[in-house]
Amino acid sequence: MSSGYIVRLYSAKNITNLISDSGNIPQYWKIMKEYDRYVGEVIGKLDIIRHGVFVCFFAVISWALAEHPNNATSGRVLQILKGHTGGVESVAFSKDGRRIASGSDDRSVKIWDAGTGKCLQTLTGHSDGVNSVAFSPNGSHVVSGSWDKSVKVWDTATGKCFQTLTGHTDAVNAVAFAPLGFHIASASWDMSVKIWDAATGECVHTLTRPGHGNAVSSVVFSPDGILIASGSYDYNVKTWNAATGEFLQHFTGHESCVSSVAFSPDGKHIASGSWDTSVKIWDVATVDCLQNLTGHTDFVKSVAFSPNGSNIASGSNDRSVKIWDAGTGKCLQTLTGHSAAVNSVAFSPDGSHVASGSLDKSVTIWDTSGLAKPHLGNSSFQANQRNMFI
Repeated sequence: MSSGYIVRLYSAKNITNLISDSGNIPQYWKIMKEYDRYVGEVIGKLDIIRHGVFVCFFAVISWALAEHPNNATSGRVLQILKGHTGGVESVAFSKDGRRIASGSDDRSVKIWDAGTGKCLQTLTGHSDGVNSVAFSPNGSHVVSGSWDKSVKVWDTATGKCFQTLTGHTDAVNAVAFAPLGFHIASASWDMSVKIWDAATGECVHTLTRPGHGNAVSSVVFSPDGILIASGSYDYNVKTWNAATGEFLQHFTGHESCVSSVAFSPDGKHIASGSWDTSVKIWDVATVDCLQNLTGHTDFVKSVAFSPNGSNIASGSNDRSVKIWDAGTGKCLQTLTGHSAAVNSVAFSPDGSHVASGSLDKSVTIWDTSGLAKPHLGNSSFQANQRNMFI
């Protein structure tokens, strides 16, 4: 059995309350560094508030022996991909499901064979940690966003950097390809979302009016490419017109930073994960919150819809991945085995697998084939494949 002893100086909820009670609600939070090891390492997070107020978020001293359970309650581990020398911040499947891209604090992007777990390529060129990765629709390119303020586009055939997109004035937290592959979106600590021409590298739009009031943590295109959703540390989710950059809607309800957003396959719903430990499901048309999924005991760092829209995966600082029924809000599975925070989750294109990237430097591939069937009777969450370009 795994054993561990954890000392928390401050919990995330307590520190949020402390900031709120003191009136020092941060205008600009910045995570400086996270360190993790299996044995005896300190994870430190410092938030730098714009006006110079320093808040020590929390310190964790952890001694752990990690095991990877294979049972019905935890889900079956198919592969554990090891090779990164820093925490894994982002994972993404290629459209054909054969490859996985991972971005890491070690400044590299790795391309893996999803079936064998073999590392096919290591892409280097960023001068700081990689926060986000995404495949182009046809799998010929990977885009990455980094603490070095740049977005890089890589040729997956050669492993060479095809384009470096510059313009953000702070770290890039998230990147996404449009469904047709003609545009790239990036989200940054500079509180902006930028839309780039994928061929020329030109910045087409900068989405700031009315902008987020804090770092933008996540960005995603709707399946039809018409909308962009962004999540921010200002606790809010916004939607935008992808063609014009026009602001459309504002989704409020989270009690802390929004770390991740995802569209349902039919584009009618948005899932958002937050540091308030919850996952919310929103109706795009009405802006109503339809579900509030609770069960994680620490920050929710990443959310993803299954390809058929029936389920949602979430990854958390509590080291677990949870699989939820999107229609009922019920937690169907809790996948445990990571020895540190789960920063990113992604479903395979057929929904039979979930990949999770962790601060423990690994990528784990889980068997979710038992959940891959459509959820009958909840048509509002089923995918309408006719709406999808790819």
